Amino acid sequence: MEDIYDDEKGLRIQITKKCINESEALFFEVTGSIDTHTCSIHLLDNVITQKVQETAVKHVVFDLENLHHINSTGIGFLIKFADDFSKQNQGKIYVVNADDEKQQLFDMLGLWPLFVKVDNGTDIASYIS
Repeated sequence: MEDIYDDEKGLRIQITKKCINESEALFFEVTGSIDTHTCSIHLLDNVITQKVQETAVKHVVFDLENLHHINSTGIGFLIKFADDFSKQNQGKIYVVNADDEKQQLFDMLGLWPLFVKVDNGTDIASYIS
């Protein structure tokens, strides 16, 4: 399964379902910016939440390699999504390919307890069982 969500203002999310270690994971490869100027957070929430509900996966992976910018609205979306996902799906959310700037932002805001930080260059399969 692969879907692509393109926002007319430059946000692109490629959605792929993969089987890793006999578990299904939903990958969201984010390109562009997540902020109030480039996307509707409500629309983004609907796209991601709908895909997660349709697939009923226990593992969600956000690939941030091509995410250029995220503001407080985007961070708020991630927090809300993580809270809802952990309650409804009792699964884990992984963050891969976060550059130093985004890792420092997650550190500063104390977000890592909500997400599994996958070290750059590490195979995600070693985290998913």
